[in-house]
Amino acid sequence: MKTKPIGIILIVICTLFLSAGQLLFKFAASKFSLNVLELISNRYLIFGLVVYAICALLALLALKNGELSVIFPLIPLSFIWVGLLSYFILAEPFTIVKILGFFAILIGAFMVGYGGRI
Repeated sequence: MKTKPIGIILIVICTLFLSAGQLLFKFAASKFSLNVLELISNRYLIFGLVVYAICALLALLALKNGELSVIFPLIPLSFIWVGLLSYFILAEPFTIVKILGFFAILIGAFMVGYGGRI
């Protein structure tokens, strides 16, 4: 089975949701407690879990339309989105090593995605 373009598109969208979920978990961590009432009232945690559930559904749809060996290696794109969200929303610094890592991930994602079409 060849990977259809929709499979790649869905997994890229999934990585965006995965990154948004991580950002929500970061916000949830500031109010994190093992107290059950506080857990269920932590809106960032609840919303983050919902976003993760959407991500899981998108991943399933992507896998339905593509090869595991092509789809799954694209998940690290979420590291790039998390880095960008962290920089713009949390004001976390970029370093040259992070930037080089982002480029390595992009190159790898392109190679895997392109390799799935050959």
